[in-house]
Amino acid sequence: MTETARIGVIDSGVGGLTFVREILALCPGADIIYFGDSANCPYGNQTRERILELTFKALSFLQQSHIHVGVIACNTISTLIDTLQSNSDIPLFSVVSPAAEAVACSGVKRVGILGTEFTIAVGTYQKLIRAINPDIELLCQGSLHLAALVDQGAPEQDVEREIVSRFGPLLEHNPPPESVILGCTHYPIVKDFFVRRYPHIEFLDPAVELAKVLTRWLEQQGLETKGQGSLKIYTSGALDVYQRILEKLKIPAPQVLEHKIP
Repeated sequence: MTETARIGVIDSGVGGLTFVREILALCPGADIIYFGDSANCPYGNQTRERILELTFKALSFLQQSHIHVGVIACNTISTLIDTLQSNSDIPLFSVVSPAAEAVACSGVKRVGILGTEFTIAVGTYQKLIRAINPDIELLCQGSLHLAALVDQGAPEQDVEREIVSRFGPLLEHNPPPESVILGCTHYPIVKDFFVRRYPHIEFLDPAVELAKVLTRWLEQQGLETKGQGSLKIYTSGALDVYQRILEKLKIPAPQVLEHKIP
């Protein structure tokens, strides 16, 4: 009998639910165990050492569920994927690589990258894109606050104010970027704000490309992804924000939604 795929997902908070939405559409029969570390969100404001410490704790917790694969949904954590993988007994998938490859091969000439200040400073997206297509013009900008505002369920006007003040100069650049990578899993949750204010720009959700890559890998491993799976969500933060984002993303109610500190 084919074994059901068990996927562990790590994010700094609610942002990784955008990936859960995409993988549920492609692999409805997989069992997904999610941990969002909202108590320490945003990871983009943490040190490298602290990010690794928190991530290893989360991975250890998820491995108690005997997952076949770990998904690093958080862009900030994904910039440290090489260190994480070299210290992990299970394969890990990064949200950064699939999106970088997709945009580098898309034919666009100007690409914007929005993320936490850590993600932009480390430059993983920039390095991966330029390795494939060095001719692409890259416009990059980080935010200290947007991920935290989304994770805390801040008022819409506060979210939109941060988007305009922090990212407005890049998005209004002349000429503007043709495509913009929403390089933090929290940003696609408020994608409607970006699209409404900047309708002439294509905004890319890296979770979409990651879900495609992971689905192919699960199929190659012969793991079951069809039928009816389960979704268990654990967080170090408040549960009400998760309930609200699950509804916003139209994700079915999970079998488990529980406060947990690894």
